[in-house]
Amino acid sequence: MKKANFALRSVSAVCAMVLLCTACSNGSWETVQLSEYVDVPVSQNPIDSSIADTPSDVSSDTYISSDTTANFPSNDSPSYTVDVPGLDAKEEYLSAAEYGINNPFLVYVTKSNNSTYCCTEEEFLPSVAYMENGVIKDTMFDTFVFLPDVNFLYDYGPDDGGKAPLQKSDWQGYIRNHEFAKGYNMDALDAAVGKVKSALNLSDYKVNVIMPILYPVKSVTNFGSVNGSKLNFSKVEDRKEGVKWFVDEQIETFERKKYENIKVVGFYWFVEAMPLIDVETKNIAKYITEYVKSLNLTTLWIPYFKAAGYDKWKETGFDLVAMQPNFFPSSDAPNCGGEERLKQTADLAKKYNMGVEIEVERANEISVTHLKKYYRAGIEYGYMDAFHTFYMNQGPSVFYEFYNSADSYLHSAYTDTYKFIKKTLKINELLIK
Repeated sequence: MKKANFALRSVSAVCAMVLLCTACSNGSWETVQLSEYVDVPVSQNPIDSSIADTPSDVSSDTYISSDTTANFPSNDSPSYTVDVPGLDAKEEYLSAAEYGINNPFLVYVTKSNNSTYCCTEEEFLPSVAYMENGVIKDTMFDTFVFLPDVNFLYDYGPDDGGKAPLQKSDWQGYIRNHEFAKGYNMDALDAAVGKVKSALNLSDYKVNVIMPILYPVKSVTNFGSVNGSKLNFSKVEDRKEGVKWFVDEQIETFERKKYENIKVVGFYWFVEAMPLIDVETKNIAKYITEYVKSLNLTTLWIPYFKAAGYDKWKETGFDLVAMQPNFFPSSDAPNCGGEERLKQTADLAKKYNMGVEIEVERANEISVTHLKKYYRAGIEYGYMDAFHTFYMNQGPSVFYEFYNSADSYLHSAYTDTYKFIKKTLKINELLIK
């Protein structure tokens, strides 16, 4: 996702033990990506132990404890071990109706050079509202997930799996300069929703916002001061305190803005795999999911196709999970598959009570064709009625292109998406080239 101009999210499911994604430019595959967010040349791609496949010597039935006795807001929660069998999954797709969250749309608000993606009110409008010839007819996406481009988080060095050793000032910079950039991004979404409310006479309508939880890199021994204490991320408890501070800081910033048309409903765990051997990361993830729940908010996770720990997501405490099929226009991309991925993902999502991510790279014919195949499979296999997340490259700008395209095929991706998220799309309505 996120990705400057293009990209794919995935991992090498064969022997690479590293999460990769491939970027596409005019049909030529030029770079691969670390996690779903990284643009990095193949030769520079580091091995990231935090997202590597599960080692063969770790039992597949070894998971983190379901202990939920964390005492918030203190940081004195017990350690979570990895010796408790996983919970049995329901044989049905995940529904998020009880959370009031159905179709989160991913919005990337930084670029690889640490500048801001300036998502405007105009760009957001066709994502917030269903429009015909400039006229607002209905609501569209109900939830928007704000997060940084992966190149904000990775320096591709030899340490920490290529993750950048970001400090408190860097995390603060993300919040102030990107997420809450004046007049853009969060501000622009609030303005767009206000326009939709007025047009449709929906006085109480609000759109949901989900914000990120950034990964605390353990080599950062001088993160900065939090509540009077200098945090050293080589210590697990300090890493917990750091991510808790980041959650609180985003909430406080949001509340200071006094938005009238959007509301915070949850947080997104950024790392896309949960290897069984990585006890510390699971410990931190478990801690922060419990903390977020203590605030009456929801946690979201979007693992790549068959990522380590995808089938035991409930053990980490996540509320909502959608798996990426990684079905993209090229079989050359590591961990990306052909159309068979849609059936495979549907089967796994149903087996492990997950939702499905819908993915599209850019506003061109080949990407639209693949998007329509996601929708056709959703009708055939039943996940149209389930929980979805949507990755459309950088986010609103691609969907804005669909809406404004003079090409009827590209524009049909806009109307098909509207019908899909409203659960009214019929197979005979899908024109697929």
